[in-house]
Order: sequence, then structure tokens, then C-alpha cells
Amino acid sequence: MNAASNSQGHLYPKKIAERAQRLIQGTLFYGVYTDTATLLFAKTNSKAEHAVKDSLMKDGWPEETYEISWECFTSYLNEFPNPIYHHAVYSIISHWDWYISNLGKFIDFAEKHISPTKETNRDLLKLSFKPFATQIEIIKNETGILLNIQSETLDLVEEMHLVRNLGMHNEWEVDEIYLQKTKTKNLKLGDKRVLEIGEVTKWHFAFLQLLDTLSTETAVLYAQVPPYK
Repeated sequence: MNAASNSQGHLYPKKIAERAQRLIQGTLFYGVYTDTATLLFAKTNSKAEHAVKDSLMKDGWPEETYEISWECFTSYLNEFPNPIYHHAVYSIISHWDWYISNLGKFIDFAEKHISPTKETNRDLLKLSFKPFATQIEIIKNETGILLNIQSETLDLVEEMHLVRNLGMHNEWEVDEIYLQKTKTKNLKLGDKRVLEIGEVTKWHFAFLQLLDTLSTETAVLYAQVPPYK
């Protein structure tokens, strides 16, 4: 997998893209599967809550801890419906961060091979700390690739990053920074940014398309570069 192929391009970008794609697919299905399994268990077992409680008690939970936790759990669900989608957003972007960080390091390696005297672009080595739009611009400027992908796909990925930031820093409450950057309509300051499965699914497919296009164009560009890692 580490070898270069002149006919297909360098295999390293494809390798890390495939890994990220599989993990993104896996994390989304994990949420769907566990959420569905929990619902089915609750529907088919009239004593589902007691069964869960008994299992935790056998594992050493004090009853007081369980009762407090259940109360907090109920309050959490009332304030943040569909938390499984929130977790999917966090997880998907964490896999993207891993991918873009490693791609940046590979591009730095490839550029040094092509132009040994070229000064390192430090931004390539810290792409995961940059906003999404900046990540893409840095890569395009450094490599010259066109990134032949629809603007709507990039908009979807950008929106998911913006929503993730709301969750991380403002408990999913719409703030001024989000309103300045989002293309989503009918939201106002202070609204809760509600997620639905349809929107998360669109983001998921956009990520897969972006990973495929970005890795392919990068692999072709650096087909003559020696094996990496």
C-alpha cells in the first residue's frame, strides 16, 4: 500500500482516504445501529429500564448514582433531542481531522522531494487546527490542484464544521459567528441548532465525495514521489 504507481498515482493519499471513509461510514452506522437496537429493546421488553438498572447495579453502581444519572439523562434528552446525531458529528469530523493532518504531512514530504530547497509551509503541518475553508485553500495553493468537486459539496462539509463548533463551544446554540458564515436559512441568534438524520446523511456523503476527489487529485499529482511511511 505504500508503493507509488505511475499509472494510478501515489497510493498513500488513497490509503488514508479509504481509512477515513470506512471509519466515517462506521461511526454513522454505529449510531444508527445502537439507537435502533435500544429502541427495539425498549419496545419489546416492558421492563427494559429495570433490566438496564439491574445490570448496572450488578456491575457495582450504587442505586443513588443510578437515580441521579437517570434524572440527568432525562433532562439532557429534553434539552438536546437526538444526541446520537451530535455524537456522529463529533466523530466524523475527528476522522476528517486525522485525514487532513496526515495529508498535509504527505504533501510537505512530496513537495520537498520535488523541490529539495523549497521552504516548508508550516501551515501544511498544522492543517487540523485551521478552519475547514482555510484547510482547502492551503492545499490548493500549495499543490495547484483544481479540486474538481461541486461547490454544494464543500458547502455541506463547511456547514458540518460550523455546527460542530456550535456544539463544542456553545451547546448547539446559534451565535453571531455561525450566522455570519452559515448558508442555512431561517435561523436566528439563540436558536438551538437541531439536527435530523437527513441532514447528517447529506454531510456524510459530502465527506465521502470530498475524500475521494482530494485523495485522487493529490495521488495523481505526486505519482512520481517515493513511498511514504
